[in-house]
Amino acid sequence: MGYPPRVDDDASDDNFTVLQSNREYFLTQDEDGFAIWSVRSDNEDPVLTFPPGEESSEDALAAFRRETRLARWSGVLMSASIAAAVVWVLAAAATEIVEWSSFRQAFLTASDRSWQPAFIARAIESIAYAMFVASVGLFVVLWLHRRYRREG
Repeated sequence: MGYPPRVDDDASDDNFTVLQSNREYFLTQDEDGFAIWSVRSDNEDPVLTFPPGEESSEDALAAFRRETRLARWSGVLMSASIAAAVVWVLAAAATEIVEWSSFRQAFLTASDRSWQPAFIARAIESIAYAMFVASVGLFVVLWLHRRYRREG
């Protein structure tokens, strides 16, 4: 099964028919069966293939929906990782600034509330770090899952 030409909204050719498409994938049907293609890949092979037949049609559509859903979750997790990393770095910097100013204030005056801003900054830093690690971890697990399902 060779790589089909560029997908248009009403793409239909003598060799294949585009059944469904979105930003990530498109599902085609030809005489060899069904295939899911990645829109963003330069690879000349489909992501998944299915033999012709009614049962394969249902399997191909289910796989198309699953791959689309997993691709969207990958994007969400990547965005969450980036946002959490930014918050984590800013909170770490704020923690250092607050702790230094709290130390100076405690040293110069006897203030018993100097720990509050440092505690809040540390809490934000810890939460952002946990979110960063969790989102990166889930992204990697999802990426490995998608790769395993395609190759295995």
